[in-house]
Amino acid sequence: MSDEMERCGGCETDIWPKDDNGEPVAPAFLMTVTGTQMDYELAISLLRSFAIPTLRDFPDTAGLAKIILGFAGTGMDVYVPENMLEFAREVIKPVEEDALEGIDFEETEDGEEK
Repeated sequence: MSDEMERCGGCETDIWPKDDNGEPVAPAFLMTVTGTQMDYELAISLLRSFAIPTLRDFPDTAGLAKIILGFAGTGMDVYVPENMLEFAREVIKPVEEDALEGIDFEETEDGEEK
């Protein structure tokens, strides 16, 4: 994890949880997001929607590539508080097709499913 880790945009510094001694909980590696800026933002937004604060790190020279190209080709590492790691893993886990069985999706007037 580099010293130039970026906190999630718009997060306040007091959102990161503190331990029993009042010190910030150590960050734990959650995942590497690859793709475009949209992929990065979708991953961070999903975690934010469950009140999970994040730290982002662009490994190697990806930070420079993000500035020049608008995205980091090598991906973005996402860190969460270590006491929220298991919950964050559950949040980002893909939904299995079997979990959607038995759900009736309504069709809209234009024929698309809701």
